[in-house]
Amino acid sequence: MPVHPNPQRSLRVLTAQDLNASVNATLISNPTDRFAAPVHRIQDDDYVVPDAPPPSPVMFRSDLWPASIRR
Repeated sequence: MPVHPNPQRSLRVLTAQDLNASVNATLISNPTDRFAAPVHRIQDDDYVVPDAPPPSPVMFRSDLWPASIRR
């Protein structure tokens, strides 16, 4: 049995403006709890991309080994 959507109850797609308005309204509505969570602004040097791992000391390609060792 198929379920038909109710035309009286249409769902709207949440936009970035809706999200910003909701967050701003939440922050403004209760100023006493405003600093309950720590506030941290992201600085330029907060995250640095890690270096690549060092090369492996193990070689897996058999053609790089001398012929006397491969036998």
